[in-house]
Amino acid sequence: MCEPFVVTDEFYTAIGKLTVAWQVVESPLDVLTGILYWRAGGKQHAPKKDELPRSFDVKLKYCRKCFGTLENLSDLREGALIVLTKAKQLSLDRHRLTHGLVDNFTPVKPGVILINRIVYERDKHFLETTQTSMSEIIETFEKINALASAVSLLLGEVREKFGVAREVYS
Repeated sequence: MCEPFVVTDEFYTAIGKLTVAWQVVESPLDVLTGILYWRAGGKQHAPKKDELPRSFDVKLKYCRKCFGTLENLSDLREGALIVLTKAKQLSLDRHRLTHGLVDNFTPVKPGVILINRIVYERDKHFLETTQTSMSEIIETFEKINALASAVSLLLGEVREKFGVAREVYS
């Protein structure tokens, strides 16, 4: 029998865990971006002159460019590019799950969750509905959690390489 999905504490907990795990990915990427900019010679690759990249997609492109072209990062290149590619892939999943509104009006099969979000394009906006489940949300959380470990390890290698201890990147 089809009924609308009811938002439960289990759902809130799963989305909350996913959101916090994502911050454990993005914060080290901010620090990494700063080290690449100030210490690794990446300032020339900044998309805006004398400005650190801020948005996630711009940070990823910037880090990819630095790891792909700076000779002093060549020993970390392969692993870093794998981590950054995985971050891009998981950012799309996270975005889809956290930037929408649960449809709790449309009847669905048991276990199905519909998420509606507005997609913004240059000349139009439209509603996108995606289907998910609690098990997919939990699986995405676990993947993001694993990515957080990989990003932290990469940051540790870059900190060590450029002599950055606890300070962020001055």
